[in-house]
Amino acid sequence: MAPRIVFENPDGSVGVITPGKNTTLSIEEICAKDVPAGAAFEIVDESVLPDRTFRNAWVKSGPGLIGVDIAKAKKLAHDRNVEKRKGRLADFDLDEMPQRQSVKNEHSNIASAIDSATDETELLAAIASL
Repeated sequence: MAPRIVFENPDGSVGVITPGKNTTLSIEEICAKDVPAGAAFEIVDESVLPDRTFRNAWVKSGPGLIGVDIAKAKKLAHDRNVEKRKGRLADFDLDEMPQRQSVKNEHSNIASAIDSATDETELLAAIASL
């Protein structure tokens, strides 16, 4: 078991503390030292943590469970798509319109896939080509 300390931040986001490999502190001592005062926390195995792609969309979804807020994850996916598109469009001169249009179409298709995704797995598939 690779323990992680998870807690909910005041803004609803999930905080995760990973104990150092060479720490001499017990997990309880780490909790007392590092978990924000007054925050409820749990010690979970790292295997319950979702894919880190949408880390900023993690939410506590029950005792020992971390889920992904799909609305927040879609925003993160769209932001990633826009940034990749900007970078790819910058590679072409204005006189290379067919290539620019191809990039725009590809990213438009990705945006549509993001919009239609209903869960984390579909979102990951939508952005797999980025």
